[in-house]
Amino acid sequence: MIVLLLVSVVLVVGLGVFDIILGEITLSIAGRESQKSLYAADSGIECALYWDLKQRVFNLPAYSINCANSSINGNMFASTTTFTLKFQNNACAIVTVDKTKILMTPPLTTLTSRGYNIDCDSSSSKKVERAMRNSY
Repeated sequence: MIVLLLVSVVLVVGLGVFDIILGEITLSIAGRESQKSLYAADSGIECALYWDLKQRVFNLPAYSINCANSSINGNMFASTTTFTLKFQNNACAIVTVDKTKILMTPPLTTLTSRGYNIDCDSSSSKKVERAMRNSY
């Protein structure tokens, strides 16, 4: 009887520790996927900032840029454009450059980058989105 009680206590403690470990692993995975999304969004913002501030390509009706080892050709429609960056770790970012507030003094440019941990077109329940916005 004492052995059965002792085995039951050890089993309950073991299951409790297993449950805690499983929860920590799940939390760690969620943090890693969130970080991938955040880094993708940051890379998208940095790409757009470089090409807008240093090269001034978004002041032209058509542009050609190179980010994340991808060549992107696009057009400014009504002072706005959107492009997608795909990264080697399967993360991606959808970047929008908005220069519609040109009549303001000083002119306002808004960059919005939405980063995803998996392919932008995916409808997976594990898809995590992080966004960044930069106005200047």
